[in-house]
Amino acid sequence: MSWFLGGQTIVGAGWVGPRAVVVDFVSEYTSGWHWQLYAGRTLIGVTLSSASRQVVGQLIVDAVPAPLTLIRVDAANRTTDFGALLPAVPWNRYRLNWSVESYPGDTAHFDILASPAAGEAVDETEPVARVPFRGDGDYSHSLNPFPTAGDWDFRIVPRDNALPLGNAGTPTDITITAETPPPDLAIDSDGNRFTLTVDDGELVAAFSYPE
Repeated sequence: MSWFLGGQTIVGAGWVGPRAVVVDFVSEYTSGWHWQLYAGRTLIGVTLSSASRQVVGQLIVDAVPAPLTLIRVDAANRTTDFGALLPAVPWNRYRLNWSVESYPGDTAHFDILASPAAGEAVDETEPVARVPFRGDGDYSHSLNPFPTAGDWDFRIVPRDNALPLGNAGTPTDITITAETPPPDLAIDSDGNRFTLTVDDGELVAAFSYPE
């Protein structure tokens, strides 16, 4: 199993859709390899061929900058996720992983409850996600981007198929200590990054950097 951080250089990047980022790169390696694109430790794209020097990845747009990493992999591991092995960097997307064993046959799904903000208790009134039960084994759920660093609490609650919402089983609590980059632009009280005005028929977008 081979993957390498060196031997390639990103020369350009930009958006090609609401959630699609494109990265152009050069490499000293000419054939037999593929390149994977990661945002933080999340695999978001891979080259279509070993000759390609461009990769498109799916990325949720957010005010927090996304650190992009390009790695070279052998053809046999083109779709293998090496995210857990990459160097730790500040990032605002995380994933819940859990395993289940010997669960009752009437288990229907897992409710995921979350803190509304870093440092706050889990909100038990509204699940942020529902993951179907598919038998014993490993489960994973990718979370939405975190707006700030800090301790974010989550609770995974198994539920059976009783109507209307299912009876709750023994919950599992997980705390994620997030390290996130600061926003690329200052956010105003309305949550906007830009202030739009019209000056002599021209639309002007003003912004400021975080202090």
